[in-house]
Amino acid sequence: MEQLFFWRGFSGTGVPPDVARTLEGHFGVPPEAIGRLQCYQKRGTYVRQPVRYIRVFDPSRVGDEARPARKYDDLDKQHDAVLFEGHGDKAGSIYLIDRRATVGFEVPAMAATVRS
Repeated sequence: MEQLFFWRGFSGTGVPPDVARTLEGHFGVPPEAIGRLQCYQKRGTYVRQPVRYIRVFDPSRVGDEARPARKYDDLDKQHDAVLFEGHGDKAGSIYLIDRRATVGFEVPAMAATVRS
């Protein structure tokens, strides 16, 4: 199912399932927080390979009605709203950079794993 997002150029505002899994599994973002985020994507190339560029952002940090963010490129001038940015490849791998600390977004502490 995730492959459909890649080939169809998914650009909706919801966070696609493969990106949500990366946010939860790699960055420890809880599902309820992911539900409040939005995601814009666009097709492109990275190292001569087709990719989808990804920006996950907090809609409450996007500018006013004079500067609405309706697509990926609209976030170029609204860096403080972008929390994660990166790309996904045709094989289904997702590569994201955590920008929460650079935009003044409080990063929750990760829970320590205790092994017996």
